[in-house]
Amino acid sequence: MPAYAARVLSDGKKMLGEHFDVISTTPKVPIKGMEDILGQKIHWVNPDTVNNWDDIGLPVPNIFFQAYFNYKILKR
Repeated sequence: MPAYAARVLSDGKKMLGEHFDVISTTPKVPIKGMEDILGQKIHWVNPDTVNNWDDIGLPVPNIFFQAYFNYKILKR
């Protein structure tokens, strides 16, 4: 997740007034303070080792928005 995405999600969270979990693959070039930019914890995942929502430590969501990546586990 790039820093601009964390800023957009942070603004969206403020506008909605709701909490939502954020899941992202670990960037090849980590950006220090990404969770500070977002204002909450990010669930960093390795798509090669994640097989279900329990592996992420989250319940199956009622609403799920997926941007960019195409990992089959998240399509289930």
